Amino acid sequence: MKRVKVMMSSYNGEKYIEKQIKSILAQEDVNIELYIRDDGSKDATVSIINNLASVYPNIHIECAENIGPSDSFMNLLYTQDDSGENDYFAFSDQDDLWEKDKLSRAVDFLEDITTPALYYSALLTFQEDTGKQKLVVNEREYSFEETFIQSHYPGCTMVMNRAGMELIHSIRKPEDVIMHDLFLTQVFMGTDNIILYDKESKINYRIHGNNVSVKKNSLFGEIKRYKKIIDKQRGLRLAAARAYKEVMEERLDSNKRETLDIITGYRSSFRKRWAMIRMIRRAGFGKRIKCLFTFAVMTSFY
Repeated sequence: MKRVKVMMSSYNGEKYIEKQIKSILAQEDVNIELYIRDDGSKDATVSIINNLASVYPNIHIECAENIGPSDSFMNLLYTQDDSGENDYFAFSDQDDLWEKDKLSRAVDFLEDITTPALYYSALLTFQEDTGKQKLVVNEREYSFEETFIQSHYPGCTMVMNRAGMELIHSIRKPEDVIMHDLFLTQVFMGTDNIILYDKESKINYRIHGNNVSVKKNSLFGEIKRYKKIIDKQRGLRLAAARAYKEVMEERLDSNKRETLDIITGYRSSFRKRWAMIRMIRRAGFGKRIKCLFTFAVMTSFY
């Protein structure tokens, strides 16, 4: 059976993490190695993981300082050395539930590909308080430039083959990222490697008080939510784009380099700012997203 290394970042997850870990260990037709980096939890999360690790030797835990989820996942991505033992690499949140064939289905998609390849899938969301379910599916492929505006590639569904991991490790770790999944997507798109999308979901994505990214809000609620995101991440998307350009520029074709020049330099001139706004306007996102990011660019909040 194929060996899959699953990487999880945990933080104060005592309420859900045991069920999620057990759903990972219950995966069929693959051999699992679960690596958890605890990001400085202050509740019983570490104790729960250690208790499970005493029973399941394929659970490995590193207790570390709090650096936030993006840096924590990037740490897992870049510092874990498996010496060529694993065939595939997956990422996990601490509060979802996986169907038993989540990983074997991803492996089936990737099995015959020898070049770098990245798999991701739809999400079956469920509301914790009501149990209501909804399948969230990408209806189209997103462009390279659109990934610098908004991401539609959930890391908790991603599985990457060994050639993909070797590609990532051939690239210097960037200083700034939004999240690991967005960085992976941009690397694969930037190098014209394979990204496979599965419109079926084998993950039950839990929506609760600390996770509202896929909830449908009123217009007022949507504006408040995106204002909060923009305020919190003021300048972060620009910093991440510049960090990506620094480590990837030599690998990109001329069109992608031109796109990055506009994104990373839009504040330097009216011409580039207007080019950035036009880029947002021709993106395939809805009017709300376009208006919010146009505002962010015009006010230099991006």
